[in-house]
Formats: sequence, structure tokens, C-alpha cells
Amino acid sequence: MKQIYIVEDGRGNKKIGMTGDIKRRVTQLKTAIPNGIMSVMISDFMENAREIEKQLHEANKAYRLSGEWFSKVVDFCDVDFSYSTIDIARKSILTFQDSLEIIATDPDMTGQTLKVMLLLMGNLEFENYITIKQVSIAEKLKIDKADVSKAMKLLVGKSIILKVREGTTTGYKLNPTYGWKGKVENMEKAKEQMEKDKIIKFPSAQEVSEGIESPDVETYTDDIPY
Repeated sequence: MKQIYIVEDGRGNKKIGMTGDIKRRVTQLKTAIPNGIMSVMISDFMENAREIEKQLHEANKAYRLSGEWFSKVVDFCDVDFSYSTIDIARKSILTFQDSLEIIATDPDMTGQTLKVMLLLMGNLEFENYITIKQVSIAEKLKIDKADVSKAMKLLVGKSIILKVREGTTTGYKLNPTYGWKGKVENMEKAKEQMEKDKIIKFPSAQEVSEGIESPDVETYTDDIPY
């Protein structure tokens, strides 16, 4: 007996497949899908899984991209699916080679500042939200909290970290130019918003247009997360 699964990748495309070991299959797919796995839906174990898989492929053929991949799944053929609780994408993000080169060649991005930035990227939440507290960063890196605040201040000043406001709440996100955690289409929306906010992408995300003030660059120790 096997299960039917529907995997969604970072572009929102869906793969309809069949497996007898969903954990093992997801592990395999993590390395095979370049834009990451966003969610996995699974059916109950069933004796006629192969036949049902074919029915699902046929029912959604208008949206087939290639093989088992579809742009969307609209007909579930009366199969009950539930979202898997497997830890799927919590520890994976997209990064970009040109942004890595900018960081590597920036004389300020050394030592503790670089370590703080890498730790932030390693603990991003979806849509690039930063939730890890400064005290936790200091504990993990075994440095003083004042040094964490200094590093954060520099990262905000270079627009590597962006201050965002949603209603009355102020928070922080990684600039999507440097990396992204979430759906690719949402990354593009975030970049469009960044341009509206007058933050330049490249050749240097740390620069702003001539005559345009860099948004929220003036920050204070108590104002930086959290």
C-alpha cells in the first residue's frame, strides 16, 4: 500500500506522485527541486494508489507542465488529502551570487558583522521576517549584545536589513536582494515594493539614488531588533 502526495515548490508548481515512505521521498525531493519545497499534501495509504495517481494526472492534464509537474491541481478525484507535518523548508533559503560578491568585497562586512548577518540568514522566517532576538544572537555567537547592536546598525545602514512598518508594528526583514525564504512570486512582489520605497537593488544595495534619502537609515541601539 502506498500514499499519493502533492508537493508544491517555490514557484507554486505542483508535483503529483506516489510513495511508500513520504519522509524518504521528501528528503530526495529537497535535493532535486532547485527552488525549494513549500508544502506537501498526502493521502491515506491505499491499495490502488497507482491507479489513483494516473487519474489525478489525467484530471489535471490541462495544467501539466511536464511529467508529474502541474501549474495547478484543481481536481483531486475525491481523494482526501491532508498537509504533512514534515519539516520541509524551515532551513532553506534562496541566495544570489551577485549579492554574495557584494558582501565579500565590502570592507565593512567582516568579523562580527558578517557572523551576525549569516546567523540572521540562518534563522529567517518566511517572507524574510527576522524574529531572532539580539540576546539570542549574542548567546549563539558568544559576543556582547552591544556588539550585536553595532553590527545590526551597520546592516540596516547598508539596507541589507530593512525596517518595515505594518500598521502600528515595526519589524525587520532581510533585503530580498540578498536572499529569500518563501514563494518566488512573493519575492518579486517584495522587490517591487523595495523599488517603490526607493531602495536600489544593484550594483550596490547599500546605495540610494542621488538626492533621495535612504529610508530609516538613522537608527539607535534600542530601536534595532527587538
